[in-house]
Amino acid sequence: MSKEIIKEELNQMKYLFGYKRGIVISEQEIDEEKLIVDPYTLEAINGNIRITDTKIKKSYIYSLSAYGVKVTVNDFPGGDSISYSVPFKGSSTQEVSNNSELPKLIKSNVGTCELNPKVGGISVTLKCLSGCSGCKSTTEKVINSTKDTLKSAASYLGF
Repeated sequence: MSKEIIKEELNQMKYLFGYKRGIVISEQEIDEEKLIVDPYTLEAINGNIRITDTKIKKSYIYSLSAYGVKVTVNDFPGGDSISYSVPFKGSSTQEVSNNSELPKLIKSNVGTCELNPKVGGISVTLKCLSGCSGCKSTTEKVINSTKDTLKSAASYLGF
């Protein structure tokens, strides 16, 4: 191999591994705490999932629940699985492949108010907390429903 080819290969490796100048490549930390679903990256933030569109640099934060119970997302170890905690059940890790339902659903529906994938055969709900447009919080839904009920009652009673 010529020196130019070797230099080109080294530069590509530096880029892929997030090379930091002045630190030997073998001693640099590689961030494996993210699940990559191209063009999105998923990472655990305060028990929730932040999904970032790397092309447009936009982030969405989703909470995770299963059967109505809040699931705390701990990490994405190795970049190919999800580590989570469930109250009274403890912590667990589930492998997530790029062929599974979660990555496919994210690619086609990120930015929507709610996603309902199956992870490890369990139906889960991802609810958007921030970044999504047109989503109403539960409080807003209750307030709007109450207002509608009061308006209906007022018109029925002739007020």
